[in-house]
Amino acid sequence: MPALVEALDTDKELPVDPGDEVVARFSVRNTGDDVNNFTFRVLGEPGLWPTTGIRVVGAANGGQKIAGGLPEMDLLPNDRGEVEVTFRPPEEPDTLPGLLPYGLLVCSYAARNDKREEDVEAVEEGLLNVGRFQKRAAQLLPRTSRGRFAGKHRLAVDNRGNSTATATFSAEDAENLLDVRFSPKLLVIEPGKAGFTKVKVRPRRKFPLGPPRAAPFKLFVTFLNDPVDSKAAAVGQIAPVDGLYMQRAVVPALLLPIAALMVVAVILWALFKPQAQPTAPTLAPAQAAARSNGIAANANTLTRRANALSRRAITTAHEDAVAAREQAASAASAARKDAEKNQQAAQEAKQAAQKTQQQAASATAAATAAGTKATSATQTANKALQAATPPFAGTPYSQQLALPSDCTPSCTSPQPLTSQPFAAQTFYVTDVVIGNPGGGKGTLTITLSGKPVLVEGLASPAGTQLALTTPLLLQRDQALAARMSCTQGPCTPSVFVSGFQPAKPPDPQGPDGVPSSTRLSRSCKPVASCAVLTVPAKATSYQLTDVVFQNPAGDTGAITLSRGKQALLVEGLDPSSGDVPISFTAPIALEAREKLTLTLGCRNPGGRACTAGALLVGVLRLSTAP
Repeated sequence: MPALVEALDTDKELPVDPGDEVVARFSVRNTGDDVNNFTFRVLGEPGLWPTTGIRVVGAANGGQKIAGGLPEMDLLPNDRGEVEVTFRPPEEPDTLPGLLPYGLLVCSYAARNDKREEDVEAVEEGLLNVGRFQKRAAQLLPRTSRGRFAGKHRLAVDNRGNSTATATFSAEDAENLLDVRFSPKLLVIEPGKAGFTKVKVRPRRKFPLGPPRAAPFKLFVTFLNDPVDSKAAAVGQIAPVDGLYMQRAVVPALLLPIAALMVVAVILWALFKPQAQPTAPTLAPAQAAARSNGIAANANTLTRRANALSRRAITTAHEDAVAAREQAASAASAARKDAEKNQQAAQEAKQAAQKTQQQAASATAAATAAGTKATSATQTANKALQAATPPFAGTPYSQQLALPSDCTPSCTSPQPLTSQPFAAQTFYVTDVVIGNPGGGKGTLTITLSGKPVLVEGLASPAGTQLALTTPLLLQRDQALAARMSCTQGPCTPSVFVSGFQPAKPPDPQGPDGVPSSTRLSRSCKPVASCAVLTVPAKATSYQLTDVVFQNPAGDTGAITLSRGKQALLVEGLDPSSGDVPISFTAPIALEAREKLTLTLGCRNPGGRACTAGALLVGVLRLSTAP
């Protein structure tokens, strides 16, 4: 694939709450040989959020968008750019909390059969840890109830958050006039749903006569803690809900005016009934007395009728009161039965809620165990992958250190190998192949940042190949170059170098350490200790894996590599042979401040100084302590 995608964030799980945002950063590098046009999209549920956005940064041409709306980026070979993905989970009930996987899909466009087709290049996966949010409300329906013995309401509780809400209820009235009961007493409300409970308001005292009395009250909704939400408070409340109960008198108010009007009417009729006036002034006293007695009898009759009407009104009022009491008693009995049923339903709901909580706790424990097993499996897989992957590897790369066609009397490679073009500005040199097709004579020197690494004497057309167990390390502005000194032409040497470009530079304090190379050589007397390698004092270990003995001038004699006073390697110097490369399957382990000494015992015609040397390559690990 011509694209390499890496996450720049250290956190494997990016935490984000609904309504907030988090940015994930990715590095994209073009590993192909041509200029490529890359497009990006987000896979998974986060890609369906309307608030998710992709921004291309760090590219030479800046961020662009094609006609389809997908961000795109043009990259040269080995060029690098950055992509930022902004995740904003919507604050909606269907935004599920917990770990949510996503993927960044990288595609490129290629022209086939005069059509622009899309190819999938890479996918980088990640995880979002979506948090929980609480958004709840309550409403009383109706707000005001009226009655002689009880009032009825319904309390609606809305759960607009993304986690289950468990609500309990309580009531309060300032004058302590009411008894408020709920059915059920506990509600379990799923996200995006509403729950209802019946509210029955009963007055503690009744009054027989009089106008309605107002009794305000407040209802409180308390939410229990969600066992899977560790961030939530133990108990949460919303604003109290106001309600009003209008208590009516036991005796209906209309009966009293009717009875009073009837009594007043009878009395007025008795007092102001028209009377017949006598026409004969000579009426007999007996007739006058009889008339007086008749008037008195009529008055008594009217009085008895008025008393009868009053007794009837009182009897009617008493019967209405008795009927009202019986109705109230029946209603109270029905209310008690409803309360018992509601209490039983609440108990069953509570048991169901406890069972649900236990199941949720069991599911959480199972999920935790599964997560632990998954983490253990991931760690085991990572260890296996790390064990199977060489410590100093990466993308293969090779280059020829080109020299002029005729190096007379000397020349240098015009295009050395540097690590700057690579993403990590690091390169591992594992193989060096030297050819001498012209058969010229002279000395070929390969330098690392100007210091000799390999010094080869060219005398025959035969080539030389060097394969290292631990590679030579190029970092930042270092360069690997070739230099030829020709004594007899034609001098047409060839130098080929291959190795790996890693994704990141080596860490000298990490478990793999860092490659280290040193060439021991200088002009010596016939028998002398020419050079010494001392392991740094802050090193935790140094493992010697490769030794290359070099004899560019064709000296004779012996060369010895010693560890302290103990000789490790002793090789004879032969003018006709080239390099003597030695690689150790089990490296030589050295501790801090230990020394490796190179000693020469050589002979040269004319008494010239010996120039034989040795390239030492190994792995150095440094201590993390300051």
